[in-house]
Amino acid sequence: MNDLTSSTIIVGQFGRPHGIRGWINVNSYTSDPTALFQFESLSSNSNFFDIFSFQEYTEHGSGFIARVKDVDSREKAEEWKNKYIYVSDKEMPSLGLEEYYWYQLLGLTVQTKQNKDNQILGKVVSIIETGSNDVLVVQGDDNSIDLRERSIPCSKEFLVDVNLDDAIITVAWDPSF
Repeated sequence: MNDLTSSTIIVGQFGRPHGIRGWINVNSYTSDPTALFQFESLSSNSNFFDIFSFQEYTEHGSGFIARVKDVDSREKAEEWKNKYIYVSDKEMPSLGLEEYYWYQLLGLTVQTKQNKDNQILGKVVSIIETGSNDVLVVQGDDNSIDLRERSIPCSKEFLVDVNLDDAIITVAWDPSF
């Protein structure tokens, strides 16, 4: 799995052990929380050196408890405590045209096209999930027109183009907003 063209994505995090038989609390960061348990190859580090899979899981409170294959005691489960859970981006389900994972948009430069000039508004620092449209939180920096933070809805009305190769999102957005 050490594919240098692949990158890793954090999809969850281990919590504290649960009981004495190797169960451990798990927080899923995926939009469908059970999707975390469907990946074939997971890792507890971003270099993908220690690959693991879940043996079983069950809902518990507001999250899950799970057993990692070959972890059968509280002591072994303790070694996983607070570690992040990574997956290769190659294992992520394919998306349709003009659909993007949040991790692909974070850090991209956002520009607005006013007349014929492109004005840089900043970089995507976070994304807010709302009921209707997600919202890009764009923070101005030294390369942008100002240092303001802007919230731009992710809708066809405002998103003109997303170019992952050039790491630029073009929006139809008045820079004074």
